[in-house]
Amino acid sequence: MIHDRVEGFRFYGGLGRGLFRALSLLASGEAAAFPEGRHDLGEGLLAILSRYVPREADAEPYETHRRYLDVQAVLAGGERMGYAPASSLTPLGPYDEGEDCVLYRGEGAWLPLLPGWFAVLGVQDAHQPGVCLPGFGGEVCKVVFKVPLT
Repeated sequence: MIHDRVEGFRFYGGLGRGLFRALSLLASGEAAAFPEGRHDLGEGLLAILSRYVPREADAEPYETHRRYLDVQAVLAGGERMGYAPASSLTPLGPYDEGEDCVLYRGEGAWLPLLPGWFAVLGVQDAHQPGVCLPGFGGEVCKVVFKVPLT
């Protein structure tokens, strides 16, 4: 997992064109102009912009993906994300090919997601997004880039 300030995006240019493109769109502010919903950005890169009110931790399972890296960034508001190595959690069922997802239960560490920061999550990085961050209330605006692994 990578957790860094948006202005540090250039350090990750060698990790692949799709990841660099996602981070560039985030750093330039272009991602903030996306309308709500799912956007095909070409070459398999997707962006999903959503607005929601974060929930309590026990309402959300952890998840991992196999076909995509996640780049998650809060554009407005604040939330926290649970993080744990997938190998330390208990799967709730088999891999769902259609959703590209395995869901888990267990305990992990908390990572704040605030404007100006991003997290990159690999296939081994179980994450529990959309959780309330103490001291923040109301709606979150967030973009998630899905960076293809192939």
